[in-house]
Amino acid sequence: MSTYQDFEFFEAGPEWQEKILKLWRQVFVSWSDETAEIIADRLNSGFLTGTVRLAAVRKRQTGELVAALRLEDAVFAGSSGEDQKGIHIGEVAVLPEFQGCGVGTFLMENAMTLIKNAPRNGTFAFLGGYVNFYRRFGFERVEGHTFFEVRLAPERGGTGRFPVLKRIPRPAADMLRQLNFSQDKEQILSLQPRIPGQRIFNSEIFDREFCLRKSCFELDCFVSPATENFNGYLFRCGSSIYNFSIQDETIAFSLLCEALHRIADDHCEKAVIGCNLELTEKFLRKYELPFSKISNSGGWCAQMRAKL
Repeated sequence: MSTYQDFEFFEAGPEWQEKILKLWRQVFVSWSDETAEIIADRLNSGFLTGTVRLAAVRKRQTGELVAALRLEDAVFAGSSGEDQKGIHIGEVAVLPEFQGCGVGTFLMENAMTLIKNAPRNGTFAFLGGYVNFYRRFGFERVEGHTFFEVRLAPERGGTGRFPVLKRIPRPAADMLRQLNFSQDKEQILSLQPRIPGQRIFNSEIFDREFCLRKSCFELDCFVSPATENFNGYLFRCGSSIYNFSIQDETIAFSLLCEALHRIADDHCEKAVIGCNLELTEKFLRKYELPFSKISNSGGWCAQMRAKL
């Protein structure tokens, strides 16, 4: 059994990025090339802006990298209108041959000390992972994510099957247009809903996440109306709707109608809406759409938060 004396904790600079990415791909075997590209882009932009740090563990005698994680500064919307600074801990990984000998604990203990002592720290750290493991470092499960599952398949009745989407109008083609990332960015940012507990959607996150995801995952982004200036937007990926503006309720409802029709056109029998829940429920009830409201608090793996 190895001991902590066999290992050394250190804060890894940009020169360690390629080795750490290689370690992560060895551990997270389900990663696609696109996922690895997104993570690499996050590191590159984070090092440039000073918002990302890498913490790692190596063998003392050989310098071999055996474990690593990412620390990223983030800003969240507070429940009283204030901004809250936090630290996101991501990609916590130990090489398989070193798992079970205390390396993961050694990595997390030192990483928590690092972020508590750093002057730019926020008031909390958050991560997603195994409850029993992370609880020992002061993390507690947070309230689960709530979403709506909307059934789009025809409903069965006493005399036949009834199309669900005939209940909702599909906007005319000239009411919508595709979002142009370079031209529409500032308007998208100005229309951002402020949702307590969620990350503030700033310019950096827009560039890093949505522009890259547009090329990797065929994100369906459209806005309304089809003029130079618009009053609403919606992002859809597959059967999931996960971001839309709420400044104008009529526009938001039109965008939701179009998104559900597009999801049905892709032969999906269900759609998932996980944002702007109050407005979404009002929309679903207005058009009498069949839905389930689901709260996912996680079981042995969940979103967790620790005070700093």
